[in-house]
Amino acid sequence: MSEPDFTPHIHRQIVQAKQEWEVTADSLPELICLVDSTGHVLRANRTAERWGLSKIREIKGTLLHPLFHPNCLASECLLADFLHDAWKELYAGHASNLELRDSILQRYIHIQVYPISTNFGGNTKITDSFAVVIVHDITKRKELECSLQKANSALEDAWSQAEKKAKEAEIANRAKSKFLAVMSHDIRTPLNGVIGILDLLLETSLSVDQRELLNIIQRSSHTLLTLLNDILDFSKIEAGQLELENHPLDLEQTVMSISGTLALQAHSKGIEFLWEIDPAVPRFLIGDSLRLQEIIMNLVGNAIKFTSKGEILLHITSEASSPSPSVPNEIVLHFSVSDTGIGISEKKQQEIFEAFTQADTSIARRFGGSGLGLAIARNLVELMGGDLSVESQPEQGSQFHFTARLTRDTSIDTYYARDIPAQVGLSQVNTLVVDDNSTHRSILRRLLEHWGIQVTEARNGKEGLRAIRAAEDGALDVLLVDSQMPEMDGFKMLCAVAAERPGSFKSIVMLADPSEYQQLQEHCQKFSVDAHINKPIDPSRLFDSLLKVLREDRTRADSHLEPSKPSRPVSEQLPPLNILVAEDHTINQLVIQKWLKRWGCSITIVDNGQAVLDTVEQQDFDLILMDIQMPKIDGLTATRRIREKEQRAEHRIPIIALTAHAMEGDKERFLEAGMDAYVSKPLHAGQLYAAISRCRQKFHLDKKDTRAEEANADQQSPIIDLQELLLSFDKDNNFVKELLLTYFKYSAPEILHSIRQAIKRQDPLLLEQAAHRLKSASGIIGAHRVYMATCRLEELGRKKRLSGAAECLETLEQKSQELEQFIEQHVSRFIPNYFELDLHSIKKTNMDSS
Repeated sequence: MSEPDFTPHIHRQIVQAKQEWEVTADSLPELICLVDSTGHVLRANRTAERWGLSKIREIKGTLLHPLFHPNCLASECLLADFLHDAWKELYAGHASNLELRDSILQRYIHIQVYPISTNFGGNTKITDSFAVVIVHDITKRKELECSLQKANSALEDAWSQAEKKAKEAEIANRAKSKFLAVMSHDIRTPLNGVIGILDLLLETSLSVDQRELLNIIQRSSHTLLTLLNDILDFSKIEAGQLELENHPLDLEQTVMSISGTLALQAHSKGIEFLWEIDPAVPRFLIGDSLRLQEIIMNLVGNAIKFTSKGEILLHITSEASSPSPSVPNEIVLHFSVSDTGIGISEKKQQEIFEAFTQADTSIARRFGGSGLGLAIARNLVELMGGDLSVESQPEQGSQFHFTARLTRDTSIDTYYARDIPAQVGLSQVNTLVVDDNSTHRSILRRLLEHWGIQVTEARNGKEGLRAIRAAEDGALDVLLVDSQMPEMDGFKMLCAVAAERPGSFKSIVMLADPSEYQQLQEHCQKFSVDAHINKPIDPSRLFDSLLKVLREDRTRADSHLEPSKPSRPVSEQLPPLNILVAEDHTINQLVIQKWLKRWGCSITIVDNGQAVLDTVEQQDFDLILMDIQMPKIDGLTATRRIREKEQRAEHRIPIIALTAHAMEGDKERFLEAGMDAYVSKPLHAGQLYAAISRCRQKFHLDKKDTRAEEANADQQSPIIDLQELLLSFDKDNNFVKELLLTYFKYSAPEILHSIRQAIKRQDPLLLEQAAHRLKSASGIIGAHRVYMATCRLEELGRKKRLSGAAECLETLEQKSQELEQFIEQHVSRFIPNYFELDLHSIKKTNMDSS
């Protein structure tokens, strides 16, 4: 039986498998070819047709590499060389890879070659080998890579440009900072002179006219300083370097010192500026008064700018807050600035706190300004631990609120609401307040009633007259009347009072706008006005005026003929410090000299850094006030050199910088140079006094007045204790006579001559040696006052500081003369026959030797 023939079945299976393979291969997106070892294509899938290379039947038998026009991206070899090299990997069984850019297909391709060998009986030949070539279309990937490369390149270019711009911005910022620093110094220095001289003038006896005019100049100069600070502050805000200072402040005076300027600005627009501090608010605090004024100036200044009629009110209260363990005396103040101006829409209320932003682009054209003030105010409020907000509606005015965290000054237990009115009897005073402004009447009522004063209000002159007619004789003590009111102003009312009820009041106080000062003088004299007070009212001045009622004093409190009391300077005495002042500006020298002398200090003034170094070599100082910018050697360099020399010395001289610089990093530069503190120009007496006091405490400069002590010791110590001298030598009269003879005839004349020569030659070593010899000689005979004088000379010689030696020599010669006179008058009581020494001949010999 013959075996079945499976050939047809196998053939069908082979054909089916072939078809399945072809269908599978044709469905793939890659080009798949079977090539022999010579590179001829044996088979290929239909991707070749889809790619437009050739028909399937045409591609068989052709070489693979001519189908492409390669430009090798991975290497510089051609496809033919690549295929040839691929066979060399046959024995290792490795696949080969190549990426090409086909110029005809305009696409990127990735070729993979997988060698296939025929191995019969272990004999493998390259000529019997085949390879499967798979070609991938990687055009999209390459395009993406190309895009990424371009993006990276663009990003690198942008980064490079950004770095370049950043460097340019940094250079520009440094230039701006340098410019601002220079301008700050150049403006602050003369401004310091103006403010300093004004402060000194205001401390002298002036007429009220002079004082009022000087106060206006002072307020204007402080306004100029505020404008300068605005420019510098914004630069600091940009750099994040704005810092606050904490020092004692008087809240009432902090507000009052800027209210005059603000009132003048408001009056020029026909509106009224008023302020009120709640009686429960502590008057004396610790904080940054200048920054607080800056916030108020910005907010009130804005209110004035955008208000054409009505009034502006600054109201200050305290908020309830839980005490902080770290700051037990902390208090939160609430400030509100209300106006009757144009208002702000809700949409714009947050934008106005951004720099250079205003509620409307037309505002800058209508009202002016850069929109910088509120941005500065917001940053300052945040530094004070508070918040700044606004409530407003268009055409209904605005109300700005801000809070600030300050500290009670526990060293002064006094409040804005004084406790003394009840003690001085103001509770018995009856006052009539006549003012057409209801807000101002309410402020006055609350203030007067807190002082215990009985208050009657009238809205205008006619109503005031009716109140006077209705009152019994003597029932009203004080009349507070506004000078400017509709229909009947204050003076017309006074005219009517004089005609109907003369002498109705013990005192008349006129409430006036600051702009009508000159006109007011004549009217006040004519109508016997006892005092006139500018609005907004200074509570302290009103209080002082009312005290005159108790004394029934009819003299005019504000008479322009009566010299006004000088403003209160810083009058506390410092220890008798010897201070070196380094300042090249003549006016500043004068101002500082006046202050320091008033405080009981000794002063030496130099005008350049080299003079500082020379003077410190010659004299001892307790403290140095050092200007930063000076000729020859600047203050920083001079300080560094002083500190270098002090490393070898036993003590350190405190140095306080006097600087017109206000830019970031200045404080660090001063401290790095070796300075201990700094005071910004324009200088204020209180700030300088506080800085010196802090250094005094830090460096223990609370020394006693050694000069006074020495002078007192000289007066109390005996010129010579002859009794003690005799007891020291067992009452040996002859020996004591010989001892005194030796001292007066030989030792003293010779040594005094050496001391004179040492001072004349400026020889510190010779001075030290000669003074030491005379100190020993005078000590042996018990001449205490001569001994003390020689000790001072010896110390000057040892320290090589001869600037005060001539004065000490004069003292020594005076003490030596006192000693001789005393011996002539009193020695015979202790040493019999002493004048056998012939003291007169000794003195003549001494004079000849001199």
